[in-house]
Amino acid sequence: MEALFDWVHNTLGMHFYTLPMLIAGFVMLLTGILHQNKQNKREKEFEEKMNQENE
Repeated sequence: MEALFDWVHNTLGMHFYTLPMLIAGFVMLLTGILHQNKQNKREKEFEEKMNQENE
């Protein structure tokens, strides 16, 4: 296991735990952006539906 730690540190120039953290952070950011876009779309559709029912 120590060889893996040394290989990652020497080859990639980062700590062993940095790459999984970067991947997790990217996935969380992407999920947040997609959720925000979908939520805004749902809110807009809901407001349009409410305006149609009130007319």
